[in-house]
Amino acid sequence: MSAPLNATVELHDAISLRYQNGAVGVLSGGSSHLGAHKNMHAVAVRAIGSEGQLLSDLDRAARLGNAEAELASSYNKEPEATTRAALTPLHPSVMIFGRDPESFDRMKTMLKRPIGFAGALAFQADVNETGQETSPSLGWICTQREAGRLVLGGNINYLQLQKNPALFQPYVELVQALAGRNVAFLLVPHDFRGKTSDLYWAQKLKEARCSDAQALTWISEARTPGRLKALLRHVDGLVSGRMHAVILASGVSTPAVALTYQNKFE
Repeated sequence: MSAPLNATVELHDAISLRYQNGAVGVLSGGSSHLGAHKNMHAVAVRAIGSEGQLLSDLDRAARLGNAEAELASSYNKEPEATTRAALTPLHPSVMIFGRDPESFDRMKTMLKRPIGFAGALAFQADVNETGQETSPSLGWICTQREAGRLVLGGNINYLQLQKNPALFQPYVELVQALAGRNVAFLLVPHDFRGKTSDLYWAQKLKEARCSDAQALTWISEARTPGRLKALLRHVDGLVSGRMHAVILASGVSTPAVALTYQNKFE
């Protein structure tokens, strides 16, 4: 994909791949700002499978001299032992990149191998305003503003509630308190898969409010980063349990408060 004139970073396409036997892989590209970290680039390859065969196959291919691979990700302060056991012995031609300074330092220290640096693709997401004039969420935001209310975006990360279901009640109390201060709440789910996704908890939160307060709560229909970014441009702030929602809000100068669930978020 060619970059727009005067773009400060190179832009790349993203390709989704489906493998046999139920495994799923994603190949995507990214690069640092010109002049940053020696202009290093990253290609992130992610696969989901019961045996992690994609990672193993990449390493085997590299050892046979048939391929070079680059893996990019964030890395927690206390990573799963299985990740260290899988990444440390990979062939030197399989280059590993940390996509933020903290992850970069942790990888260098824990994996004991050369590590590169790459920027997260979420920072490069374009605003997609196509069809926004008919967006139900934008119409709802305009209605709240006409009534003199502030509008906050919010996200409940189902991963947090899996670990501690008791966190749901503080979310309810927060939104109830905001309603009493003439604040409307736009819920922006990030994950829609399964029975207990972000969307499930957004619906539960809306149902938990009294009938009068339910009118001050709306669930966004945005399903892509570009559309969500366009919507977040119109709210006064964001309270989010999802890192990428915070990144998207920052990209349109919307202040955000992060409810962290992993130290990589910090």
